[in-house]
Amino acid sequence: MPATTPSRPWGGPLRWFGTTGLIAAVVVAIGARLGPGPALADEGFDPNDARLDEAAALASDLGIPFRAVRFADFAVVSDLPSDRLDVHGATLAEAGSDFFEAMSRLGLETHRPARPLIVVIFSDHREFVAFAQRADGVEAHWMGGYYASGSNHAVMYDDLGGPEFLQAADQGLCPGEVRAQAARATREKIRHEAAHLLAFNCGVQSRTGDHPLWLTEGLAESFARGALSGSPGQSATARHDDDPVRAFYEQSRAAVDAIVHSDPARLAEYLRSARAAFAVGAPAAFDLPRPPGASGDPGGPTVSAVDAGR
Repeated sequence: MPATTPSRPWGGPLRWFGTTGLIAAVVVAIGARLGPGPALADEGFDPNDARLDEAAALASDLGIPFRAVRFADFAVVSDLPSDRLDVHGATLAEAGSDFFEAMSRLGLETHRPARPLIVVIFSDHREFVAFAQRADGVEAHWMGGYYASGSNHAVMYDDLGGPEFLQAADQGLCPGEVRAQAARATREKIRHEAAHLLAFNCGVQSRTGDHPLWLTEGLAESFARGALSGSPGQSATARHDDDPVRAFYEQSRAAVDAIVHSDPARLAEYLRSARAAFAVGAPAAFDLPRPPGASGDPGGPTVSAVDAGR
């Protein structure tokens, strides 16, 4: 996608942040229905498999063919065939390992979750939308997936069952290419939502306080495919002028990538100090350079959504 790399942390393409109020309001409005989440896993939970039992109970409620399968630090509830579920489970396990390495490179101390983190993966987009509304009160028809802090789980669908790729198949596009593109999209989505789960359960961010919305989503996007991914990632930023949701995620990733490249110690210090402040019920002192127009950013949402069809 044609774009230019910012020559300084908050210049050039990041000017789009002047209009982030619209998407911030949409996501926060969705999240407001869920209320604050329970205590973090590191704040008093006993290290046992209660969350795995919870995942099994959820699979039972959803009915056959749903089942709960443990992959490293995650308990996955899904109706996918075993071969596709194994691929996604391996992506989650890899994401967990990569996340702790990325945080270590930033100089942040983390810990493994005390309980398996629940991820729900549907094979069908329509069932994903219905579950989001029923379980979390989220209107998810426009989302590729989301993390809800109230229930502390991530929910998504395999892109092979999503409307964009089903339409591509119906239009006669090469089935192999459709499957390959769907696999890439699902992999990025899994890494994005895994980043939210791990950040809010392993000592990086707090579910009891408000981080800026662009920072929360930028961290997840950067981990999925940017500077925090451990690979060269995307050094350019797509404009997406016709799609403010996609533009928001692109610009959030670019902003975090810029900080990671220019001043990673400052990012780490903000995350440490914010978590310490939230632990005692105090507001965090935001000491990161703001993108233009972000001064009114309302903070982190209760629902973090990754846009559908990216």
